[in-house]
Amino acid sequence: MVSLFAIILGLNISLAQGQENADTAGLAYEENYFQVDENLLAIQEWAASFDPLGYRARRRSARGDFISRFETIVDTGCLPGSSSRRQTNQNIFEQDLGRVFSQIKACHEQYPELEGILKDVVTILRRSVFVCENNRRTFQELFQPTIGARTQPIHNAATPTRQGRTSGEHARGRHLYYISLRPSLEFLNSNAFPPERTLIYFHEPLHYTRVNNLIDHNTAALIEYSQKEPCKQNKFDDRITFLQTICGFTGGTGDAQDLLQRMNTCGLENACVKPLTYTNSDEFDDPQVDDIFGNGFAQGDADYLCQKIHDKMAAEAQDRAH
Repeated sequence: MVSLFAIILGLNISLAQGQENADTAGLAYEENYFQVDENLLAIQEWAASFDPLGYRARRRSARGDFISRFETIVDTGCLPGSSSRRQTNQNIFEQDLGRVFSQIKACHEQYPELEGILKDVVTILRRSVFVCENNRRTFQELFQPTIGARTQPIHNAATPTRQGRTSGEHARGRHLYYISLRPSLEFLNSNAFPPERTLIYFHEPLHYTRVNNLIDHNTAALIEYSQKEPCKQNKFDDRITFLQTICGFTGGTGDAQDLLQRMNTCGLENACVKPLTYTNSDEFDDPQVDDIFGNGFAQGDADYLCQKIHDKMAAEAQDRAH
């Protein structure tokens, strides 16, 4: 069966005002922006070397799917239209994946303490199939004006999946990795800028790891940080939001500055150690919780890492001020 958490473990990004109908404007921008990055090959090789499975346990593609240089697959249903439109969306997707893996590499260099988590993300992202919720009318009625994505963990080994794929195929552990884009890859490419898209491509694989700490992730992650009340519950209490922020997946410096202010005002114990160590999954009686929730960092490890995070962010803030 599809996990209950397929519904709640997701990410929504608000569209800029007036962008709801910018189906072609974004793509035109991207076609001008996109350049073949000579470093993509180097990033591809790094991702394979960092991935504990390397080129083993590859996902099988279905007819019409796009297989990126990073092994990540895009379902053919995400790629409608002419061959030129398809190629444009494939190029944008592959370039975005390059950005994701480059940022993961940079995060690992800054925080080698996160190596286990980052290796899991690389392994998962390289074996994910991106599918699309293409019903545009439903999207407009239910989700506008947001772009969204969600994970689809599958636990029953006999469960058939899209286009005849089954969980008997090779994959890490006993999961298949499906990430749904709402409503389509083309809509995402047209209406979200690269930092927003790369945030999605990092955020969703994190949900397949054991770093989830809040059962109400989608609610908690939407509680914006308040500079007037920095110590009240907000999105930084969510471990996934916290990790993506320190790894630079924020689309700017605003979240990092807010997190630093929170650490300075509320103390490292409340603003950093708690998100890294606390989980509320034991408050719910569901056998699937243990599969996607983890206990987090040990206290001593969290203390050390939080001091390092704070010092790095403070140094960066000081550099920006000069």
